[in-house]
Amino acid sequence: MTILRKFILDKRNIQSKELFYQEIQRVLCPSFTKMETNLDALVDVLRGDP
Repeated sequence: MTILRKFILDKRNIQSKELFYQEIQRVLCPSFTKMETNLDALVDVLRGDP
């Protein structure tokens, strides 16, 4: 069974690529500290891997 969740990003916190990744980390995975601006890490987060 797949559980769907809704996450809301605050666009006021996104003014650059670095801030985009910080907002993703803040909302989706605050305990995952190695994301930085790593696209592969973002894909892992979106898939639910971390």
